[in-house]
Amino acid sequence: RRYTSNGFNLNLSFITPRIIAMAYPTDYGNPIADYGMFYNTRFKDRHCIYNLSLKRYSHTKFQGKVCHHPIKEKDVCPFRRIKPLCDSMEAWLEKDEKNVVAIHGKNGKGRTGMIASCLICQLNKWFTANRAMRYFAAQRSRNMSGVTTPSQRLYVCYYERYLSDAASIPDARPLKFHSLFMSPVPPGVADREVFFILTLIDDDDDDRRPSRTPAELDSRECRSTCERCEEFLRVTLFSQNVDHDVRVDVFSKGMFKSRLFSFCFNTRFLPDDEDGFIVLQLSKKDLDIACKDIKHRQFDSDFQVRVKLKELITNTS
Repeated sequence: RRYTSNGFNLNLSFITPRIIAMAYPTDYGNPIADYGMFYNTRFKDRHCIYNLSLKRYSHTKFQGKVCHHPIKEKDVCPFRRIKPLCDSMEAWLEKDEKNVVAIHGKNGKGRTGMIASCLICQLNKWFTANRAMRYFAAQRSRNMSGVTTPSQRLYVCYYERYLSDAASIPDARPLKFHSLFMSPVPPGVADREVFFILTLIDDDDDDRRPSRTPAELDSRECRSTCERCEEFLRVTLFSQNVDHDVRVDVFSKGMFKSRLFSFCFNTRFLPDDEDGFIVLQLSKKDLDIACKDIKHRQFDSDFQVRVKLKELITNTS
């Protein structure tokens, strides 16, 4: 949806009267001068813009009222940054009843919708995560296109759970990544090398990451085994610790490398240990990229991924 009132034509939507979603302001397409004129004439000094893009721009058009909270495109926000970010926006709104917040990434949908939905849940305790995301999608677009990346949707659900029962969620939960299992094997990769890259999502304030754990690890470059047959493929790692926010990108490699699917999770929200393992079960709709294969050309409708992790035994002596 675009804002087309009072002589403006901007890629901007009022999600609520005080929460605005917009596209990244540029010198073309979404002119920063027009955005600046809109905020400065309609809200004067009562606006605050939250830039979730990795890129920066001049704040002069917005009277300096821009906060930069970078999140990679189509990625999740490190969970421990969501609460301070929402608290900052809530504090600005509470400062004056006429204040507004504007949120943007690139197109004002994925990252924007993730954080806006979290804020809506925080400000309205009766909103569930799914209700908040549906509401955002309805206000932002005409075809209910809002937060469509499964990992981003998952993190809104994490935040809803945190808001309702923070006491039950541990501050940290270091785990050992054991194996990744997928079934059935996608037909296009039956005779190709399959590997994954495990990434600990960057958090500038992260001082509790397990020691000697690299920020990024390629399953081909560590001690691992790979089992495969027509029915399944399983890659098992040895001695790889993870904590907090984890991203897994699965690739196949023939003549060229291609990403099959991705997913993110936070170790604090995983289920309890069962028979010695913590199991994260993901269906096709839970996987970034794979969820778009609605005609099942690359992945069967019953495609699933299962990740096994183990509690990290720490020496307390």
